[in-house]
Amino acid sequence: PVVADIHFDYKLALEAMDNGADKIRINPGNIGDKWKTKLVVEKARDTGKAIRIGLNTGSLPKHEKGDDVVELMVNTALEYISDFEAWNFKNIVVSLKSSDIDNTMRAARLFKEKSDYPFHLGVTEAGNAITSAVRSTWALGNLLKEGIGDTIRVSINGSIEDEVLCANEILRTMGIKKGGVRIVACPRCGRHTFDSHGLLSEIQHKLLTLNKNITVAVYNSTMEEDENGNLIRTRGDVIDGAIDFDFGAALGKNTQRVGLDGGKDNFFSDMATALSTVTLQDGRVAAEQAVDDLQTIMIDTDGVIYGEHAVHGLLLLGRIDIATFENPTGLEQVGTSLWKESLASGEAQIKVAGKDGAGEVVSGALEMSNVDLAQEFSDMIITQRGYQANSRIITVSDTMLEELVNLKR
Repeated sequence: PVVADIHFDYKLALEAMDNGADKIRINPGNIGDKWKTKLVVEKARDTGKAIRIGLNTGSLPKHEKGDDVVELMVNTALEYISDFEAWNFKNIVVSLKSSDIDNTMRAARLFKEKSDYPFHLGVTEAGNAITSAVRSTWALGNLLKEGIGDTIRVSINGSIEDEVLCANEILRTMGIKKGGVRIVACPRCGRHTFDSHGLLSEIQHKLLTLNKNITVAVYNSTMEEDENGNLIRTRGDVIDGAIDFDFGAALGKNTQRVGLDGGKDNFFSDMATALSTVTLQDGRVAAEQAVDDLQTIMIDTDGVIYGEHAVHGLLLLGRIDIATFENPTGLEQVGTSLWKESLASGEAQIKVAGKDGAGEVVSGALEMSNVDLAQEFSDMIITQRGYQANSRIITVSDTMLEELVNLKR
């Protein structure tokens, strides 16, 4: 729904409703004469629109210095509500805001003691993204915890998108809103090995647009070799069920490794689509995997495929899984060395190589059992016979030429 925030000019409120606004926010005190407010209310009533009565401590009726602005704000809102009800209009939302957190919270609590109308929460003039997020989280979080508030806004002197992201994060943190991407990021510290701050700033807005209930972790860690020569994480937090962007340095080399764990509901493909529009600092697209830049491809015993990238270092490219069958002899042969599942073989049980009874993947070796030996021997014999026949033809031809030469002599 579209909410039009109107100040001073009642005609703008009327035009906004004519052009599709679902709700109008006005402060009757700065609209002017009461008849102007009445026209707006009647228009909303006749068109099924809602009105938010929005007051703040900077736009109250004249009052004496030292008066309690919170009580004045609440009483003024109740007077406006009385006028609206006299005009047969009750589709009302109320907001009472202040740049002072305590006043904002007191006003919300006092109003809810005196009225059951829906209440909109917010701290006005809260400042930039950091100060606004801190103040709004404290005020709105406490009020929401008390069951006060039906809608919220985080007022930021900055990006409109940041207002929405911050408000959503407050609701998710309070457990009121479910779903959405939760980002966990490691702060820069003594073990940092890449610009985690830069990466996060480039991808977070895209990630937060995905409607997936998932956690994405971006952090630094240290990678070392185990006794088998495999890279393992030795320091760094692990988030269970998270999408893991791990750019740790291995053995002092400038290598990088990206791990993807967890995820559901096509999250990986959606994330790749979102990141395909993000350009990293080196000019490359975040989701780009340039095959031409792969210097080496390695396959581990667990089937994990790694690629040594010219720019991004060691990347996780995929994994080869192992299929086992209750009756392998029942597989149906298709081609010379390909087989497919059949009723006799039973359904394929997909397993990670080296686990649950599955064999390991041996890289750089030819598995002879996949070769049709009878066919190979037949082909070899045919080739050998052909070679022998050709050699005899050449020998006879050479002998004939030699005899012709001798006869001529």
